[in-house]
Amino acid sequence: MKKPTTVVLFVVAGLVVLCCGGLLVTGVPAMQTAMKIVTAATEYGNETVTAVASEWNADELIKRSGGALKAKPKGEVEALVKAWREEYGAFKSGTGTVSGVEAKTGTGSAPLMEVRYTNSAVFEKGKAQVELTLVQTGREGPWVVESFEVVKGSG
Repeated sequence: MKKPTTVVLFVVAGLVVLCCGGLLVTGVPAMQTAMKIVTAATEYGNETVTAVASEWNADELIKRSGGALKAKPKGEVEALVKAWREEYGAFKSGTGTVSGVEAKTGTGSAPLMEVRYTNSAVFEKGKAQVELTLVQTGREGPWVVESFEVVKGSG
């Protein structure tokens, strides 16, 4: 092999090692962070669905709410929860999953994580899907419920 070809091959090989090595250095911690977020959001979603829907507790939903949900009048939230209680009965079991994570940042503000959580739920009176939007402000901030919806027959 000619010397210039050998040099080019070594340079290309070196770049591949640097590139892939860089991916390992940055990719693995990023993946671990993402898995921590998904795990924490799934646990919080499961806890929220159980706490709210087991007895359809409006105060529990209000306590966990933030943003648009928190801005709703208490009477409106209570009416929603009462309607769900009458239509579905108590929550019996379900499987929660996270279907999307979106990181947001603003000028001079803490980073914000927005997660779409769904629970394929079984209630006393049938199945439904409980859909939540969960938000965490800052890396260690508490999770809050931005939206809580129940979709009939989707569980």
